[in-house]
Amino acid sequence: MERRRTKRVAVAFQIEVSGREPLGALFNERATTIDVNEHGCKFDLARQVQSGDMLTIRLLLGGKDNKAALFQIVWAAPSEMGCTVGAMKLQDKTIWPMNFPEPLTVAGH
Repeated sequence: MERRRTKRVAVAFQIEVSGREPLGALFNERATTIDVNEHGCKFDLARQVQSGDMLTIRLLLGGKDNKAALFQIVWAAPSEMGCTVGAMKLQDKTIWPMNFPEPLTVAGH
């Protein structure tokens, strides 16, 4: 059963991911989204992260005010790049410059 509230859309946005390493050191890494929805996104990182970690994700758009939001890692899996991450947005604001399709509803629900 689909757990997401809205359908993910395959789109490649350039992002900057900031967080803390296990020993507390800050990191910043550029990445590219694999897919996004209103509530989360999937992307690859060169470093290993864990479910539950908090990240700030900033959309990188040339010459514009780059929006950022706090995300939590829902799942992380090893990949060729290092780690593929599924993250959920924790703030009620959007950073993606697009409109998302309305969620599908099942008749009678």
